[in-house]
Amino acid sequence: MKKCRKCGGIYPDDMKLCGNCGGRLKALSVTGGTKSEPQQENPLQTYPYTLTRTPSRDAAPEHIKASAPVCPNCQSADIKRIGTIARAVSIKVWGAASGKLGKNMECRSCGYKW
Repeated sequence: MKKCRKCGGIYPDDMKLCGNCGGRLKALSVTGGTKSEPQQENPLQTYPYTLTRTPSRDAAPEHIKASAPVCPNCQSADIKRIGTIARAVSIKVWGAASGKLGKNMECRSCGYKW
């Protein structure tokens, strides 16, 4: 474990600079502390950041799930936006017969475009 010289934050050994203030880190002594710096019982308790997982779409509140776009044909949420370049190339090649003319979204499940 390493300790920041400026703010006193505790970090893993692989870090070189403090994530809080940018100060240099120095190694903590394993054998014990000095009079000016007592050894902490658990240095991980003072680690300034907590690691959290990003919530999945299923864990989202109902009002967010309801506003997410879905395919009008099969009700699938697996959709993608049709890019401007892909639409322009399709219109250039196929003209008015292009399946992407006036369409913005495409379902990855059933292939429906709207």
